[in-house]
Amino acid sequence: MRYPRIHDFAPDDSYFEEIFPKVWLMDNHKWAYFVWEKHTIETNEKGPFALFHAHYHWDAVNDFKDSTRIGTLNELGTIDAVIALTASDQIKKDSFIAPAIIRGLVDEVHFFCKQMDNQHGFWPPFIKQYGAAQHIHSDAITFRSYSGSKPILFDLDLDLFNSSEMWAEGDLWEETDIIQFIENCSELIQSSTIVTIAMSFGYSGTESDTNYLTQLATSVIESIL
Repeated sequence: MRYPRIHDFAPDDSYFEEIFPKVWLMDNHKWAYFVWEKHTIETNEKGPFALFHAHYHWDAVNDFKDSTRIGTLNELGTIDAVIALTASDQIKKDSFIAPAIIRGLVDEVHFFCKQMDNQHGFWPPFIKQYGAAQHIHSDAITFRSYSGSKPILFDLDLDLFNSSEMWAEGDLWEETDIIQFIENCSELIQSSTIVTIAMSFGYSGTESDTNYLTQLATSVIESIL
């Protein structure tokens, strides 16, 4: 493993870092939005992207409903502006995908989520308003099978691998199952423009659980790349 700090993480809402090329690690999942925007600002690759979102939770909340907030999004143009917006409470850990859709960075979302909820994914009128599409995958086989031509963003939250619904308690998948899931997504990961990984302390078990999952997942992803 080329990244020695992987054993020493603690909850840190402001932490995000590129741990090896194109792979970004964070605690609060909302920093994935900043990473996507940063890439489009710094490169000529503007998308739209197909987002593959593997997470226990849907993260399909839209906090940008009024004209003022939408105007704030439309006026973004610098990395400093994006980081300030992401750091604010306008973007939260469950509402970071919606601004990417509104901005046109993402127009296709593939969900693989375990959360039992009455609404799966985004509210359909929201998706229709912005000319986007969403696909709800109930199994990993269809999730990883992508035949489109759009550039890909692969987004993983480590709480996917924790079956406990209690805060800071772990009921983790078997290690072999975690490895198999990530390896089964190897083609998506290899072809992704950006890979974002959220540790999500508290949601992904005890602190020890989260550090274990972080070490395991990043090691497998590094071996794939």
